Amino acid sequence: MIKSFPRLLLFLLTIVNGSVSNAQTVTLPHSEHFNTAAMPAGWTQQHGGDVQVNNWSIVNQNQAGGTPYEAKASWVVGTGYSRLVMPPVYNADVQAIFLEFRHWMNDYSFGLTFKIQSSPDGINWTDESWSRQSGNGNLGPELVSTVVSGNLQDTTYIAFTIEGNLYYFLAWHIDNVEISPLIYLPTCSGGESPLNGSQSVMTSVNLQWETSPYASDYYLYLGTDNPPTNILNGVATGGATHFNLQSLTPQTQYYWKVIPFNLFGQPPGCAIWSFSTMPAQPLPFEEHFNALSIPFGWFEQDSAVNPGWYISPYDYAGGSPNELEFDFQSSTGVARFVSPPLQTNGQGILYLSFNHNYWDDFPGLTLKVQSSADAVHWTDEEFFYQSGSGDLGPELVETEIVYNLGLHTYVAFVLEGDLSAFFFWIIDDIVITGGGQAYGSVEGIVTYDNVAQTPLAGVSVYLRDQGQAVIDTLITDAAGHYAFNNLVTGSYSLSFGSMADWGGGNSIDALLIMRHFVGLSLLSGVRLKAADTDGSQFINAVDALVVMRRFVGLLGGFVPGDWQFLSPSFQIIANLTKNIPVKGLCTGDVDASFTPQ
Repeated sequence: MIKSFPRLLLFLLTIVNGSVSNAQTVTLPHSEHFNTAAMPAGWTQQHGGDVQVNNWSIVNQNQAGGTPYEAKASWVVGTGYSRLVMPPVYNADVQAIFLEFRHWMNDYSFGLTFKIQSSPDGINWTDESWSRQSGNGNLGPELVSTVVSGNLQDTTYIAFTIEGNLYYFLAWHIDNVEISPLIYLPTCSGGESPLNGSQSVMTSVNLQWETSPYASDYYLYLGTDNPPTNILNGVATGGATHFNLQSLTPQTQYYWKVIPFNLFGQPPGCAIWSFSTMPAQPLPFEEHFNALSIPFGWFEQDSAVNPGWYISPYDYAGGSPNELEFDFQSSTGVARFVSPPLQTNGQGILYLSFNHNYWDDFPGLTLKVQSSADAVHWTDEEFFYQSGSGDLGPELVETEIVYNLGLHTYVAFVLEGDLSAFFFWIIDDIVITGGGQAYGSVEGIVTYDNVAQTPLAGVSVYLRDQGQAVIDTLITDAAGHYAFNNLVTGSYSLSFGSMADWGGGNSIDALLIMRHFVGLSLLSGVRLKAADTDGSQFINAVDALVVMRRFVGLLGGFVPGDWQFLSPSFQIIANLTKNIPVKGLCTGDVDASFTPQ
């Protein structure tokens, strides 16, 4: 597009620079819709740089999307700035001003910034958050909502500013300007649930807090550390004043904090609350549903169904009143009723018995028992029944739980599928007992910590109990593999040794050890352990010197030995195999350049 000659004539007209008038201030809220052909009282123009023309006017158009009239800035030849300045706004005690306006920018080329500015005196200007660049196509017509937060003295000037080469646009139309106060930061929320200091809180809990005035959202912090960060570190809740947790560890102290926030910030000093979860229940565990309420510690997990588990005052399952019941629903999904956490460390198997009565209708539904270590990830157990095969009971069911038998275990009664395919399932007299010794395994591959991850054959592997006594030993095979099986559940550690030839240490390793010592490039893991060549438990210049002495043949060995491995600690969990890969290095070979044979 070629701009017209009449516009160039406009540039040749010399007009005295506009300046801010001594107009009376306006109060908040304030509106300007440019309803007449005259520039509104108190509105002024400023320009500078090579721009010597007042280029703002009121036009009988509605390009910005409002109704005629509207303010319009026209292009001029020159580089600098042009401002349309509102009357000074009286805003004492206001923390921020909410600004809305409609606009349309007819673009031409790159080189201009359109923005909102504020000033305490009409002379010294600060850019606010809203700005747009020319050269990317027309803007609008659109409604802009933004905040003015700078220069909030007793009075504040607000300007629509064009800055750059004012030849590079065609027009900017402004209409329907609205300003209003945003006075408050949000305050800290109160009314927490669970109450601060609560004990024996369920491991499935819905955190709740009060609404904070003026908050647009909330940051949630949760952890076993204080201040809390190690579980949830400032997670936005989407404006909700509650947050559901379903996999808390039994008998654990938790800390949590809620910080409301909005566009202007967040309040300082919000309180940290705490609660402790219920302990895992010891075995044997019994539940006879003696009251007409869900027993403490039991909870419901549902998927695509309405909550439906309840306690009924009947004895259809064959026990005594009361009993647990779930009735048919016109929906499809999972309805799970979950036990409190059970103390199962050291158990090889659980024996579950319960009375139940199931009235069938047609195929499409599965009844089952599941187990979980965290109430999130579930495993099907032995009891399993498909609908459409007839009624069950009233009868006594005796079955086994063999999965997820770690420190604690959850047991669940589950309906999954078409929940209209039956009439009801009633359960009573639940008894869970332990039995048998629990066993697990540990295995892994021992490799050299080089790029090739060379397997280390012939490495001695020592299994140690919690008191660090060696209880078993073996030698890694050609693939570097080791395995200890049939281990009773509990705490263990591994240590390693090798009689293979040493190699790899040289002047480069000495340099890397020195760089670690002076903090230029830190070592970690087994490379850090391999850097302690004198066995002092400290890394310094002496370790670098010892590597060099070994490299040139002045030393025949190292005080801590020629090989280094980490010594991992771990827990054996029933019926599970733990995989622990292990890295090894020759002492002093901190760049892992050696390839063992």
